[in-house]
Amino acid sequence: MNKRADGRYQATKRIHGKTIYAYARTEEEAKQNLLDKLELSTSPNLTENSTLREIARSVWYPSLSHLPDKSRRRYMANYVYIDNHLGTRPIGKIETRHVQDFIGALAKTPVSRSGNGKATHPMSAASINYIYATLGQIFRLAIASRIVFWTPCNTLVRLPKRPQKRERYLDVQEAAEIIANVPDELRLPVFLAGALGLRRGEVAGLLWRNINRQKRSIQIAQQLNSRGELAPLKRNSTRTLYVPAAFMDYIDQHGDLDNEFVCTYGGKPWSANKIWKKWRPWADKHGLSEWTYHDLRHLAAGLIAHATGGDVLAIKSVLGH
Repeated sequence: MNKRADGRYQATKRIHGKTIYAYARTEEEAKQNLLDKLELSTSPNLTENSTLREIARSVWYPSLSHLPDKSRRRYMANYVYIDNHLGTRPIGKIETRHVQDFIGALAKTPVSRSGNGKATHPMSAASINYIYATLGQIFRLAIASRIVFWTPCNTLVRLPKRPQKRERYLDVQEAAEIIANVPDELRLPVFLAGALGLRRGEVAGLLWRNINRQKRSIQIAQQLNSRGELAPLKRNSTRTLYVPAAFMDYIDQHGDLDNEFVCTYGGKPWSANKIWKKWRPWADKHGLSEWTYHDLRHLAAGLIAHATGGDVLAIKSVLGH
């Protein structure tokens, strides 16, 4: 039993050459979670005639317990497509041709650009590849649990090619124009992303106590998660930024000095989703439809490269990679 840096307890057990992990907020819960997972992984009721849905629920879903909520929800959202198409098939009777048919069906599936609006856009190649990778995970776990002995997710499956990455870079003057021209309520979130490289959750979770005016430093130590709770960052993402006095003055000028959160909207802290929803229509209207809010971190990378002569380590340190 180990206690992790994020405060959770980790229980482990090695069985059939594979290490089983379980996580929880208390030591007792971690032990119970481990017992539950061991029971599932050795259940004699799971055979090649069990449906993919049964295997996913019994073997794959418990394997996600150590992931952050956001990552777990993303995997489960992928699984919905898998379940709709292949969920009722016996796992031992799913062949490569069935997987190929599934990939073809995904390519014809309309989706919402925001995840909440009307389904008007074709599913991207990246999303199809991600869903396919999730299906592959389920089969690998089924193999590890000796339920099946091969996977139809193999080199015979033809996947759509991911498009080449777009160049998303603006020079210093163009970056300054974006920051100057966004609506007032977006000005500080855009500045923090475009000049300092903060992610949406980091912007939303930035507190005044993280800012030391005397040292002109900003500690990036937590984020605001989808439940509106402050959560610690991954170890590699935690960082301290030292900024010019002009940057500190800008934050003081546009931040909410009457709130513990630096960035607020209507007196309440921004959420990562709210930042995206406000950024998207403005970007579309001003010729930046190909730019996501996260792309603003590329601006920060460009500014850092300009100031340091292309110091890669400095860029990684500031961006929290």
